Amino acid sequence: MTSVHRTPSGSAAPAIPDTASVSVGRRNSRTGVLRNDNPVTCTG
Repeated sequence: MTSVHRTPSGSAAPAIPDTASVSVGRRNSRTGVLRNDNPVTCTG
């Protein structure tokens, strides 16, 4: 679900950081850090 929200924002940015975020998010997804990481990555 979070991917859809960052899709338009990430559209302008390359898919390189997107892929890295997803990889890290998969591991953090268990702890729920992915939610906090998503907004930070989008803004940063």
